[in-house]
Amino acid sequence: MPYCFLLNPAAANGRAKRLRGRLEATAQAAGMAYVVRETQAAGHATELAQKAAAEGYHVVAVGGDGTVQEAAAGVLGTEAALGVVPAGTGNDYARSLGLPTKLDAAARLLPFLSPRATDIGRVSWTNADGSEHASLFTNALGTGFDAYAASLAEHYKRLPGQAAYLAAIFKGLRTWSNPPVRIGISKSVLSEVAPAIPAGHEAEPSPASTSWFEGPFFLLSLGVGFSVGGGFRLTPEAQPDDGLLDACLLRGITAGRAIQLLPRAMRGAHVGADEVTLTRLTSMTLDADTPLPVHADGELLSTSAVRLTATIEPDALRVLRPDA
Repeated sequence: MPYCFLLNPAAANGRAKRLRGRLEATAQAAGMAYVVRETQAAGHATELAQKAAAEGYHVVAVGGDGTVQEAAAGVLGTEAALGVVPAGTGNDYARSLGLPTKLDAAARLLPFLSPRATDIGRVSWTNADGSEHASLFTNALGTGFDAYAASLAEHYKRLPGQAAYLAAIFKGLRTWSNPPVRIGISKSVLSEVAPAIPAGHEAEPSPASTSWFEGPFFLLSLGVGFSVGGGFRLTPEAQPDDGLLDACLLRGITAGRAIQLLPRAMRGAHVGADEVTLTRLTSMTLDADTPLPVHADGELLSTSAVRLTATIEPDALRVLRPDA
């Protein structure tokens, strides 16, 4: 099938717009049949992806994780596969798929990739004003400090890669407090996760919905993939095709302790810390009395959520990925 590249010229603080020439030169050198279409506003990638899928193209998102998420929404339910050529700030979904995070290398690889069934996440939330909303996520959902940092990172998009998130993190630590939450989960599958999680840091096994945590928290990250925030491995064992969401809960901690754990989280070595709990699940519900920020794939969904429900939809999306 030919490829339709959906280029977000605003990705990476506008740097992606200058990459079109390189993208086309790489596609031509690889002998690809392709077209390039540029997105013009938020949500436009979904519309373009639907159109391209109906025309018989594989749809390749060229941008950040937000562009990937929009393109995925347009590809769902079609015969098209989603490709990823990272050109954004974080590019975490590309990492989780085992793809290069450089545009040229990722584009050259496309003809050698196969459509593979891949999971997506679904999230619905209620804001403090009573309004209800829903979205999908391809890579990660977060609430608490990581979502707060994601909201601040918008002010640092001029910085490359992880530097934008690090700047937002250190700014956010000055003002973040640890609000209390109540979290319930369904179908924790600890037999599959036990080898990667030290004893005493996993949730209790449960075949049905159960209370998992109640108290002050720092962050909760749910991963389809293992990377978030430009390379932080909060859910280091997450696999995008295992039918499960990996959850990382960090209980309420001080800013000083967060700074200690930060470099460990970059390589997944926070696993085993006393404040960290990991598990795998198929659904989760969170309730809060204090309005919370929520992000999906690094894009801010809300700053005032008081109820959050997340589920996994196995094998919902065909994605161009390496076979191994």
